[in-house]
Amino acid sequence: MTKYIQIFIIFLTLSACGQNATEMKTPENANEKFAEFIAKKKFVEENFYPGIADEKMRPVFTENKSNRIGF
Repeated sequence: MTKYIQIFIIFLTLSACGQNATEMKTPENANEKFAEFIAKKKFVEENFYPGIADEKMRPVFTENKSNRIGF
């Protein structure tokens, strides 16, 4: 049984190493779109999301979100 597990693990390792690496391309206007997203009003009602219950908390939550990503 352990021999089959070892063979399986070796197979998974070799198949993972055989993957082609793809380069991630950043759009030219990425900084512009990111700035638009940061300036966008957050926690508003959309689709099934009812929005924020207490409007006084919106600036607190918005500030907390931006601090987590280093801004």
